[in-house]
Amino acid sequence: RQDAVVFDENIHASMKEGIRASAAKRFRARHNDLEDFRHQLAKVRETGARRLLIAVESVYSMDGDLAPVDELSALAPMHDAMLVVDEAHATGIFGARGRGCAGHLPQDRVVSVHTCGKALGVAGALICASAPIADYLINRARPFVYSTAPPPLTAALVHRALQLIDEEPWRRARLRQLASSAHDALCPETQFRGTQIIPVILGDAGRTLAVASVLQRAGFDVRAVRPPTVRDGTSRLRISIHADHSENEITALAGALRLAMATA
Repeated sequence: RQDAVVFDENIHASMKEGIRASAAKRFRARHNDLEDFRHQLAKVRETGARRLLIAVESVYSMDGDLAPVDELSALAPMHDAMLVVDEAHATGIFGARGRGCAGHLPQDRVVSVHTCGKALGVAGALICASAPIADYLINRARPFVYSTAPPPLTAALVHRALQLIDEEPWRRARLRQLASSAHDALCPETQFRGTQIIPVILGDAGRTLAVASVLQRAGFDVRAVRPPTVRDGTSRLRISIHADHSENEITALAGALRLAMATA
């Protein structure tokens, strides 16, 4: 109850719900704005908070942009803060050996959370932290303590998926190449963020739904994302590239998108 969380305004809804469920004070920082993070951290210190947490996503799920984790990691000790990084869309893809964007940061002030249900293709999640933090969570985190343990099969599948990340680095290289090609084909007028998440922002929610419907009828599993998931006026098609996609599939999707936008 004496703690506080400074969080990026664009973090995933699940993180926001976790913050609301805690008794800590909440301070919102503008998206990827280091100066505003500094301002919020200084403001928190003035409230006399005991512990500070900085909460971000490494790869933001709706825009596909990257958090400045190195800069935030350097900022954290200046305010005696801990950095919590949601690596859901970076696990298996970014960082050395696919260990995420924060995988190279010192663990004494970093906690990273990795989903096993995206690039790893299984289910569940992993928390990476220093041994004292891990021990604390095992013994005091009520949602973990009072949850049913995952079956051994799930643990074995996750273990094998982590091995494959090490054994087959070509998958990561192929994904980056495909993502770049997909961006150039789908929305070349926007800046490529360097990730596999490519938003095609159409603005109007109704038109976005109509375009998505046309694409789905053409055989492409493309979904419309609209408020309240994103801000008013920023409805979009959220396209996520996989390493097993082909250049031909991306070219076909681009053609179907042009047709859908012309007719919807």
